[in-house]
Amino acid sequence: MNLSKSKIAFFFIFVLLLIWFLYPREMFLAFIYEGQEELARSEQYYLSHLEEKPYSRFAVTRLADLYQRKGEPEKAIPLLQRLYQYRNGDWDIAQILLSHIEEMQDEEVLYQNRLEIAEKFENHPHVAKHQIIFLLEDALQYVLWQQRLDEAFSILKKLVVLAKNKQPYLEEIAHLNRSLKRTDEVVAFIKNELQRDPVNQDLRQELASVYVANQEWQKAEDILKEHIDLNKAEVSYIEFVARVQEAKGDIDKAMITIDQSLLRDDLRHFERRWLRATQARLLAQAGKIHLAISIYKDLAHKTPAIKEYWQDAISLLLESKNSAAAIELMKEYLEHFPNDLEFEQLLAQTYLYDQQDINQLKRYREYWKTSANLDFALDVLYLLEAKNHPAFESWLVELYNTAPHDARIAERYGYYLVDQKKWKEAAPIFARLQKQNPSNRAYLDQLLSLYVALEQKEKAIALLEFWEQRHEQNEQELLFVGRELFFLGQQQAALQPLQKSLALNPNLLEAWFWTGEVYHSQENHKEAERAYKQNIRLSKKKKILSANEKRFALKSAGRLKLGKSQRKAYQNHINSHPLEYDVALDYIDLLLEARDTEDARDQIAKLEKRTENNKDVDLLPYNARLAYLERRFKTAVKLYDKLVSAHPDIYYYQQERAFAYLYAGYWKNARQELERIFPDSPHQTYLAEIIQQLSIEHDHTIEVNHRYLDIGDSRQFESELHYHQYISQKVRVDIRSKQGIHHSPNGADDFSSKQEIALTHNPSTNLSVKAGALIGNSDQTSRFGALAQVKHQPSERFRWELTGHWQELRTDFPQAVNAGTKQDQVEFVSEWQPQERLALRLPYRFTYSKLPSGNSAKTHQTDPHLTYLVFKNPQFYLGYLFSFQDTEADAAFLTAVPLIQRINAHKLTASLYKRLNPKWQANASAFIGEDFARDLHFYNLGLFGSEAGLTWETNSWLRVRANYSYGRESSSGLSGQSHEIILNLSGHWR
Repeated sequence: MNLSKSKIAFFFIFVLLLIWFLYPREMFLAFIYEGQEELARSEQYYLSHLEEKPYSRFAVTRLADLYQRKGEPEKAIPLLQRLYQYRNGDWDIAQILLSHIEEMQDEEVLYQNRLEIAEKFENHPHVAKHQIIFLLEDALQYVLWQQRLDEAFSILKKLVVLAKNKQPYLEEIAHLNRSLKRTDEVVAFIKNELQRDPVNQDLRQELASVYVANQEWQKAEDILKEHIDLNKAEVSYIEFVARVQEAKGDIDKAMITIDQSLLRDDLRHFERRWLRATQARLLAQAGKIHLAISIYKDLAHKTPAIKEYWQDAISLLLESKNSAAAIELMKEYLEHFPNDLEFEQLLAQTYLYDQQDINQLKRYREYWKTSANLDFALDVLYLLEAKNHPAFESWLVELYNTAPHDARIAERYGYYLVDQKKWKEAAPIFARLQKQNPSNRAYLDQLLSLYVALEQKEKAIALLEFWEQRHEQNEQELLFVGRELFFLGQQQAALQPLQKSLALNPNLLEAWFWTGEVYHSQENHKEAERAYKQNIRLSKKKKILSANEKRFALKSAGRLKLGKSQRKAYQNHINSHPLEYDVALDYIDLLLEARDTEDARDQIAKLEKRTENNKDVDLLPYNARLAYLERRFKTAVKLYDKLVSAHPDIYYYQQERAFAYLYAGYWKNARQELERIFPDSPHQTYLAEIIQQLSIEHDHTIEVNHRYLDIGDSRQFESELHYHQYISQKVRVDIRSKQGIHHSPNGADDFSSKQEIALTHNPSTNLSVKAGALIGNSDQTSRFGALAQVKHQPSERFRWELTGHWQELRTDFPQAVNAGTKQDQVEFVSEWQPQERLALRLPYRFTYSKLPSGNSAKTHQTDPHLTYLVFKNPQFYLGYLFSFQDTEADAAFLTAVPLIQRINAHKLTASLYKRLNPKWQANASAFIGEDFARDLHFYNLGLFGSEAGLTWETNSWLRVRANYSYGRESSSGLSGQSHEIILNLSGHWR
């Protein structure tokens, strides 16, 4: 049949018109857009249609299908539920609803809807029973998984009613009864089954098992013996009867049952083995282990292919502590079953734990590698360590490389590295452990020690700051942080956690003590005294003191004043508690601080005697301090060398060694040590000054000095070049060259120069001897001279020096002031420091001058000066100076220049010194006085003076100094005003 194109077009137009009129516009457009995959617009039109016809089956099912395509099945649920409620007899709608709920994966909602729909359609004539059963079975699986057994019983009852094959559901009900120990239901069920099948032996055993579980032994035996003749019974029944008797606690009766059965001659081989194995088990339970082992071994050798006999024998041997026999039997067993890894491991464990056999390392390693059992590998490690075996290190390293992130292994490896003093390798391990376990105090303590040993003070401080932040409300941990910061030399930083701990607990005795120690180290004596007194006050209020609290109370009192009562308290405590060595060490510490070297030496000797066998008490630091205070500096150096080697983390020992080097005369070692510890020192300014002085005195040095002096009409310009070099640590050569221009009152100018060469020898740390030659030149003449000097410091607070020189004087005017052809001069200076802040200087100078005419003059001069240190930072001194000078001269001696025959002056002095920073220093001084011999008084500006200066350490080898001084000593006939400017430039190198 041929159709024209017009007919085909007419047909499609007719169909579209039919759809247009039969279907609402929204429904039609939704259907069209759905076909074009414009799902969002299709959804919009479907929803619009449902607003008018909410129960449209077609629209709801199409929209539900659309939601499923969009992956949004949850949106379809309320629509389908509303439709299902309206059409509650529509099985297809119910199935669609369940399908969408499954997509949502909400098992509980799905379960409830399945039950509801199954109940609804249970008796529906158009729904097949198997479909309802499928719904109920799915619901049953869900509640069984959820252990909602009561609901499961309810569903099973429905299934028993609906299903043709009811047996699986009945068995499930019986199983649930057993699980819930519903004994009556179980027994009733089995008895009911036995009525149907009275010869079913499995049912009888099951019923007997129920009776055994309820300890109804007699009923269990009765049900087994009912209709059973033991002489003809199967072996399994006989064995079960024995088990029932065993469960009843009648082991002997059970053994008789088995023994009687073994007498039967109709037993098959496997049945006899079975009964003998049961016999061995009963013998073991009866305590007859050796007989049981014998039976198991016999069974194993006769039937080596059965693992259980071997294994039972081995288990009993291990249980009876006969590990050696167990090992031999395991070896034999493994010959038959070489791939049994479990028993390979058991053999290794037996060797390790029972035999502690150190020679099985190969077996241990194989077990460790195959089982990956780190606990076992660690136990091997502990055994190697206990036996001091040479393989310990290699095993530990291999174990760590295998499992570096296991905290137990990393910890053990870290401690091993610490013992080997491999601190650099140990530090990152403990850092990782501490990060993984931030509350572990042991890791923190160890890591802190490592940072200190590695001189990584910044990391140690950061670690303590971290610990402080974690324990803001724990006074004991804050106390710990403060104490450790103090030990690290961070006195100021230590105060904050200590003060926080006291804020939390103002009665914390130890916190008050360490606060006092911090202030004491800072020489803040007022605050230190307050803290020590608070510690003592709280100690007296507390009824019971711990050993530490008693110790700190004693030391607080000793810090305040180490008088007779405090010494007696220490002696009494030491005599009463001779094993409290820390208290004895505190007492020695206080004695050394008080510089009571005699008593300190006595206490050290006594403690050494008490602790001669105790290596934990280290008296080396105290002996080193004692040697230092007694000025036995070479001995102190040796002792501090040992201390620094043993405790490289303790800064104090390094500092004391540096000063011991210095005073022992080892200035090179001293400076190297001081420069090394300088960056970490809390006293950088003080050390910079000492390093600078060492550089000036002991380096190769060239110094340029310019001086301008104005005394009324007389002026002098001088330049000096000074070079010195140490030939050795004890011998130094000095060369000086001075040039000057002198402008005299009569207008004459003269150029002169002076050269000096000298050798200085230091035969010991407290003795110095110097000798040299002098040459003076001018445009008029040349003169020669010699000098000698001795310096001695017999104690730390007393020193003296004696200097003498012989020199030919200039006779050409005007240089011949105090004119003469010869001048001999002897000068003696002594300095004594009776107290820390008080110092006395006693100089005396005798000069003998002689003119060509034979006339001579003798001058005696002394200037005793007493000073007191008022402040330490900046250093501020006040003092009293008495100047006395007396000249005995021939009359003719005064022809050239009028001389002052007598000076008798009293002066009050003040001086100020401040090191602004390691590079800059400033100094200033002034005096006022009276001289009745010359009629000079300060109130009429007759006698006063002042001075100011700056020093700049430009870099490590160059130093610049500028100084200006002004003085006034006006008297008739002699200008008394002077201005002096000094510019100094010095360079030094090693």
